[in-house]
Amino acid sequence: MNVASELPRETATRADMTTAQRASRLRALAGGLPVLAPLVLFGQIAFLGLRPAICESARLADARVALDQRYREDLMQHDLLSRELRARYDPMYLERQRRWLRLAPPPR
Repeated sequence: MNVASELPRETATRADMTTAQRASRLRALAGGLPVLAPLVLFGQIAFLGLRPAICESARLADARVALDQRYREDLMQHDLLSRELRARYDPMYLERQRRWLRLAPPPR
């Protein structure tokens, strides 16, 4: 038995219209989905991903400048310490130091 045949003619028409409207709305939603999905993805990237990435990029650029400065200072210190270390093992330097300590006045 068909449920629509048992209902009055006006009620059956409303049920069929509601079904047709639902199908129409579903088709419209399905048709807009290819546009809606990328739009949602773009919105998520723009507000949740792009802004923090830009802020992080700026922070890393500032940190890079500070790191480069520290690196140059460390290289200069390394060069200085390397020269001093080479001098300490130089026999001529050792002899000069020994003579200087022997001739230096005693501390008061």
